[in-house]
Amino acid sequence: MAVFWMAILVFLYIGLYVANKKTPKPEGCENLEAGCEGCQLYDCTHNPVHHEEEKR
Repeated sequence: MAVFWMAILVFLYIGLYVANKKTPKPEGCENLEAGCEGCQLYDCTHNPVHHEEEKR
């Protein structure tokens, strides 16, 4: 029974992940640059912390 629920959770996660990737970006967010300082979230790939090595 536990394997059944785990499989449901995994498929639900994958399905929601794919649906999120297919969702269009909101207006004004299409062309974000690496220098974005809007939200300061470390997980965001546009955070300047992830691009420090590229500047060197």
